[in-house]
Formats: sequence, structure tokens, C-alpha cells
Amino acid sequence: MAMVEEPLYPIAILIDELKNDDIQLRLNSIRRLSTIARALGEERTRKELIPFLSENNDDDDEVLLAMADELGGFIPYVGGVEHAHVLLPPLETLCTVEETVVRDKAVESLCSIGGQMKERDVVDWFIPLVKVGVRVSVVCAFVFSISYFRLGFRFCVYIFQVHAHPGVKHCNLETTIAVSVS
Repeated sequence: MAMVEEPLYPIAILIDELKNDDIQLRLNSIRRLSTIARALGEERTRKELIPFLSENNDDDDEVLLAMADELGGFIPYVGGVEHAHVLLPPLETLCTVEETVVRDKAVESLCSIGGQMKERDVVDWFIPLVKVGVRVSVVCAFVFSISYFRLGFRFCVYIFQVHAHPGVKHCNLETTIAVSVS
């Protein structure tokens, strides 16, 4: 039994450091999130670590920036692209932070994750996130809309077809968008 608990002890310390008052300890722990995730395994990372990070009320921009950066490469730690959607809530929260550099990194990470997601998952998980961002603030709407196109044309066509503005009549790879002038 001691063999099982011993390797997890350093992980418990890292998790405790995520809640520490010392900014440097929190920052070090955030930079080692992948170590924590590997030790927890994919399922516990999805069910415990990611929700914890979503509820994280850290107010230090450097810690939040590091978190946004780390989460952008976290798909392997949550079980691959089929579970990538679990990474969206903490990044969505980071997109609402006042500090521009944190928001930009969160959007960059969201776009990286969205670019790896399957088309159906983008429609089911990513597009609703963008819609909420648009409702939250004009800044979020602008940042999302500009950055969203980084995902590439393969999703844009589908998005226009499914969520088209009433003026958009037709959109596919062979034709251009025909917009009514009514």
C-alpha cells in the first residue's frame, strides 16, 4: 500500500500548492499541471482536476496566463480529442479576465483545442461557447470572432450552414456565400 501512496504524495503537494497564498508556489504548480494530470490519469483529470481549475478564483494574471498556456496542450491528458470539450470551461472563464494577455492566450488555447476537435464536437461544444462569449461582452465577441477563423475554413462552412444569419442563403466549398440585400 505504501508503494501506491508514495508516488502520489508529491502530486498532493502540487495540488495543495495550487491553493497556496504564495504566488510563486501556485505558478510552479500550474506549470506542472501535466505532471499532476499524468499521475491522476485521464478520468480523474477530467472529473477532478479540470473542474477544480474551472472553479479556480486566482487573481494573479501571471498564474492565469500560465494556466491558459498549459491547458492549450492538455488534450492528451484528458483522454484525447473525444474528451477535449472538458477543457473548454476553464478556458472560457479565462477569456473573461480583464488582462488582455490572459484573454489572448486563453483564446489561442481554445482555438488550438477547437482545431483538433471533430466537426460534430465543435458544433456541440465549441460553437455554444462562442455564442455565450458573444453574449457576455463586446470584447469577448470581438476576440472570439476574430480568433475563431483561425480554426480554418473546414468549420466555417459547416457553421454558416447550421447557424446561418437569415441573410445567408447558401454556403459550400464550391460556391461563395450569397447574401440577400433585403
